[in-house]
Amino acid sequence: MKATAVIQQPKQPVQLEQPAIVQASEWLTIETLLYVGVLIGALALRLINLDAAPLSTSEAGQALAAFNGTVAPAGSSPLLYSLNQILCGLFGSSVGDAGVRLGSALIGTALVLLPVLWRKHIGRVGALVASIALAISPTMVFASRSLDGAIVVAACALGALGFGLRYIDSRRSTYLVGFTISIGLALLSGAGIITLAIVISIGLGITYRWSGSTEVEQLRSTVQELRGQPQQWRRAVLWGGAVFGLVATVGLTHVAALGSVADLASAWLAAWRAVETTNAVRLFQILVVYEPLILLIGLAGLVMVILRTDGTSILLAVWGLGAMLILLLQPGRQPIDLVLVLTPLALLAGMLVERLAEALQRHGAWALEGTLWLIAAPLIGYLVLQASIAAARSSTEAGSISPLLSFFLTAGLLSLIIGGIFVLAIGIRAVLRAASAALLIVLALISLGNAWNATQVRAGDPHELLWGSDVTTRDVRDLLVGLEAASNRFTGNRNTLALSVELPQTDLALQWYLREFKRAQYAANPAAQAQLQAIITPLGVTPNAKPGEYVGAPFIIRSTWNAGALSDAALVRWWVYREADLPVPTETVVLWVKTTK
Repeated sequence: MKATAVIQQPKQPVQLEQPAIVQASEWLTIETLLYVGVLIGALALRLINLDAAPLSTSEAGQALAAFNGTVAPAGSSPLLYSLNQILCGLFGSSVGDAGVRLGSALIGTALVLLPVLWRKHIGRVGALVASIALAISPTMVFASRSLDGAIVVAACALGALGFGLRYIDSRRSTYLVGFTISIGLALLSGAGIITLAIVISIGLGITYRWSGSTEVEQLRSTVQELRGQPQQWRRAVLWGGAVFGLVATVGLTHVAALGSVADLASAWLAAWRAVETTNAVRLFQILVVYEPLILLIGLAGLVMVILRTDGTSILLAVWGLGAMLILLLQPGRQPIDLVLVLTPLALLAGMLVERLAEALQRHGAWALEGTLWLIAAPLIGYLVLQASIAAARSSTEAGSISPLLSFFLTAGLLSLIIGGIFVLAIGIRAVLRAASAALLIVLALISLGNAWNATQVRAGDPHELLWGSDVTTRDVRDLLVGLEAASNRFTGNRNTLALSVELPQTDLALQWYLREFKRAQYAANPAAQAQLQAIITPLGVTPNAKPGEYVGAPFIIRSTWNAGALSDAALVRWWVYREADLPVPTETVVLWVKTTK
């Protein structure tokens, strides 16, 4: 018998199932954790004490329209109006100041994460830095805590462009749907969308026609592909149109609200004929005082565009410069409109920091440059202390230099001495890298402090330029407390008082806070005055009643303050402490309460 050889095949190794932790590591990275931290910080800045400041006149007008189901004021955001109508329909009069601002706060928080869509074009570090800059920007935080469409405009524009870039890179239909939905919501965002539609169209036209970068070639090929795939873009347009229709009509329950969409164009045109209330100097003051991080790093990013002519840089540069130009030319400008300028500047700042991070990674001498950081930290602390001392001195003796000049001389001299020593030790390039990193950290801390102080510590304070030239004071809430106490005394309920508001022009903010007083009348007729238990009149006007029948107390409900006439010493004191002359009352009312039941 012949022997047959049996060849045994080697055993295949057993394939073990990968543990879940390996799969989780694909998304649970340090970068993801950093974004989670940024999101939590952004939520805290935007939601804590959301009702710290009373509603302004503009906010109150929009809130009252949503509460009463009437037509929204011209130029207000139809998106925020729809959200507030839903909230008021669900919760009624219990929707307070925080409730009507909740939509803005959540949209402003979502804006912080949108630079993630731009990661490939501005870099991973750049996108993270842009998110941090948007999260701690005082203007962005203030806009997110206000019932205004500017933050919605910025979020929708940034989201639409981000989804568009993602679709160009990946050709995934999900990003195309996100692009059309963002555009649909942008049409409901606010009057500022017309400004961005103009400048972004110009930026896209410039990059599409004259830029020869790889991004533009991808854009052109994407446009050609979409022309040959009508089904794909039609489905995306249907999604965008459906979202637009549902939001514009409050879920098909208020079809008449569609008229407010057409009012956006008329409101934008009206801003060119409006009386100027915020001059251009005030806008530059806000940028310098509140936005040193985005302003300095973003402007440096604009300079970088000259050297780096890729499509993304050109688009962001045209967006920022064009929005600023229109803002300066429009007499009806408002400080909150600066969010349209700061959004692209934050991304340009991220692009610049991305380059700095690459330089540190390639050439950083961590031991020597770290030493410079350790020395720079106490130096910065010392300079801050000197600034505080200079601000605390309201006057100087005759013949001595001013505290402001002394501070700048001290800061400049110390910087030159320490910088010169390190230039000789480690070279000018290393010093510039380390100094840039230290400056970035300091500016971030300043922006964070400004954001917290303006919206928490001094919310509604006219000394904070972000609040505008005419501010609703907290006295309006004290007035409400007095009315509720009087109502409890007369009727046993807090909002059933027989009240008459006899003002020549009813303040919308006051009307918002009196919305629960169902028996409130405006300019009551003389026959009904005998049954009145409380009357609100302008300062200097008394009720038409017997002497001693009513007792009154004044309440300042609106005030203003102007930073234009500050001296050098007073300017530094205001810059550091926001201490200056008291605000000037612009509207004072008197609450008259009947002395007997």
